[in-house]
Amino acid sequence: MALKFNDANFTEEVLNSDKLAVVDVYADWCGPCRLVAPIIEELATEYDGKVKVGKLDADVAGATAQKYRVVSIPTILFFKGGQLVDQVVGAVPKATLKAKIDASIQRMTDDGTLNALVLKWDVFGEDNEVTEAAE
Repeated sequence: MALKFNDANFTEEVLNSDKLAVVDVYADWCGPCRLVAPIIEELATEYDGKVKVGKLDADVAGATAQKYRVVSIPTILFFKGGQLVDQVVGAVPKATLKAKIDASIQRMTDDGTLNALVLKWDVFGEDNEVTEAAE
């Protein structure tokens, strides 16, 4: 189930999170937001324990929405290490959001450094090595 973010818990739940946080900024009266809502719930279930996925009602948490210059909803914000690292504006397919989440997980490690794949291959087949940095 998607978490509920608001002005009071945003810093603790999102900015201080040790995981990627995905925030759906929405409003109850917004038609496209209602299309995205079930997708957000599915992503919350699929990424449970790996990514914090939640919702922020722009009408209730206006200060937070304004701080991140949300002028159109739905807007999905991606935070890592307390920083806004990506965003999507408008209703988009689940595959688009999954791709953004997966790319963010793969690209960044827990301490915010770039994740790397190191390939070392000797021309003659000796000293072959493939190393992948931990996520």
